Amino acid sequence: MLIRSVRCLLASGEGPVIIMRTALRELREQRFISQAVLAERARLTVYTVSRLENGRHRPTLQTVRKLAGALGVKPEDIWFATPQRKAGAGAQGEPGA
Repeated sequence: MLIRSVRCLLASGEGPVIIMRTALRELREQRFISQAVLAERARLTVYTVSRLENGRHRPTLQTVRKLAGALGVKPEDIWFATPQRKAGAGAQGEPGA
């Protein structure tokens, strides 16, 4: 199921890459780790992690699995994530408002 979903996302254009790169950066920053640390944990180059976060590289399923393992999440959490609100950007009545 995941492989079919990823293939559909890759075939659909830039939208999924934008979601993935935003999710990847947010997941990394939530864990307070640098691109270099993530790259080492995922056994990728810093160059690759940087290009993924900047939307200049389309990852393979294997790369997404490596990143997910390094971040302690499922691959779907990277592909299908929705961007989180930044601290202090909540609506009235929500924390950070």
